[in-house]
Amino acid sequence: VWKGRGVNVSTETYDIVDGVSEPIPVQPDGPPILVGGDSAAALRRAAQLGDGWIPGSYMSFETLVVGVKKIMTLSPADHKGLVYAFRRPSGSLAETSTVDQMLGELRALEKVGVQGCVLTLPEAYVPDVVTEELSLFAENVMSQVR
Repeated sequence: VWKGRGVNVSTETYDIVDGVSEPIPVQPDGPPILVGGDSAAALRRAAQLGDGWIPGSYMSFETLVVGVKKIMTLSPADHKGLVYAFRRPSGSLAETSTVDQMLGELRALEKVGVQGCVLTLPEAYVPDVVTEELSLFAENVMSQVR
């Protein structure tokens, strides 16, 4: 569908003839596919079909690491690496304890094979808050990681 060629799909509900999705992605292999969910089936899909995993926001960090390890054991040898949506610790990035917690979690995730994270921001719908959080993240977190 993302290669610009028509595909044919026939299911109980739909018949698609020469279906295409536009605009075509810039990346040769299409955009990364992030799989969400916490069930065993979701972890299996993330490992075998996805480029990353989006766990539930309620999940403890310890449970998240267990999920990442499970995905890594289910992943094929040629897996590109796991990116997951980062569950940001509560608190302000202006506070040393929050920054230290975030850095500790990022380093722990790297040790279990995570190659990148997607930052989630609180109140992402308030432009001034987003600008401030991104500035604090760049200054206090990114400056300390590779």
